[in-house]
Formats: sequence, C-alpha cells, structure tokens
Amino acid sequence: MEGSIIGFKRLANHSWFDFSGVFAISHTTVENYKQSAAIQTLMTRVKYNVTGGLTGLDDHACARLIYNTKLSNKLAYGKLYALKGFLVGAKRHEMPFFMCDIDGKHEVPENYPKQDIQIRSLGRVDKPLSDLDNQRHESTISVVVRHDGVNEDDEEDQSILVEYVVPWNNSAKTFSKAFTVGRQVSFCGTLGGWSRRLDMMSVKVTSGYLHDGQVGK
Repeated sequence: MEGSIIGFKRLANHSWFDFSGVFAISHTTVENYKQSAAIQTLMTRVKYNVTGGLTGLDDHACARLIYNTKLSNKLAYGKLYALKGFLVGAKRHEMPFFMCDIDGKHEVPENYPKQDIQIRSLGRVDKPLSDLDNQRHESTISVVVRHDGVNEDDEEDQSILVEYVVPWNNSAKTFSKAFTVGRQVSFCGTLGGWSRRLDMMSVKVTSGYLHDGQVGK
C-alpha cells in the first residue's frame, strides 16, 4: 500500500481501547451508593474537543467517565482535567463510557490549547462501510471494528463497535480486500464524536496496522 498510513505486522489476539487527553467536566452522579463505604463508584459526564467539528448536525462529543474514589475527590464541575484510561462500554445513553484512575488526574487552566483525545486500540474488523453508508470525503473511508471483552465484568458490554475513519487514497475495492471481516487491526487516532447515524463512537485514524501472520516469522 504505497503512500498509505496503514502497515502490516503480527498483532495479538485480543482487544483493547485506551485513551488520553483533556476533558471538560460536567455533572457527577454516584453509582450504587454505599453509605458505609469510604470509596464510591462515580460517573461524570464530560465533553471533549473534536478538531474540524462534528460530521453530522445531531452528532455530539460527550462521554461518561467511571472511577472509584472518595466523594471529596470527585472531578470538579466546570474544570478541565488531563486524564487517561480505557473504554468499557458504548451502548447506554448514546455515548462512550471510559474507566479512568483519577489519582493521576492533572487539572489544566481554562486557556489550555484545545487538543483532541488520543486513542490507541486493537480489535477485529466487523465490516467495511459501503460508499453509500460512508458519505464522507473522497480521501477517507470507514471501517467498523469490534472490540470484544473490553469489559469482562459486564455481559451487556462484551462487544463494542467503533467506526474508524481511515485516510485512503486507493480504490474502495482495495480497501475491502485489505479490511476483511474478522481481521485484527490496530489503530492510533483521535476521538471524532458520537455518530447518531451509525449509533456508535467515531475515531479519526492517524496510523494503523493490519494483522499479517507472515510478518516476524
């Protein structure tokens, strides 16, 4: 694939989806409040930046962060924090759910330069989207990737679908041959918001790899 940002290498046979970046904090709720417990499971609604704006008029850039801490240590409303963690769900409330460890949180000033949320992930191709489904710029094409077992404790979230928008200057036929259903793929990129049309999270790909069992032998 000359000129492509997609390479080939042997990939591990499992799934993950990690994130890092700055979020704007909204309201926080307590999940399953335990009166006698010092540590509570909290859920905080957040917003994040998407450079270039969202694709659809009804799309949004909201997420929910889940974390365990004392109530006095919760993420403060109206603040900006640099955080990192991993995806645990993307089915409820039409937005992704991220688990994070806020012990490593870092508050940033309001005038902090806007930056997109960085992601690194590994999963399997669920389906390449057709040209009619894609409806994007000619130099990109989309593929839906399935992340299985990201949250092994939640049966409803064992399988998470994510749209990846891949820069692609070759033909759609070449794309469909490369991104075959079930093939392991690894991507780096940025969060692109929640697609209402597809009912899933979108990622703008900056680089990636397709599994090739012959590489490294």
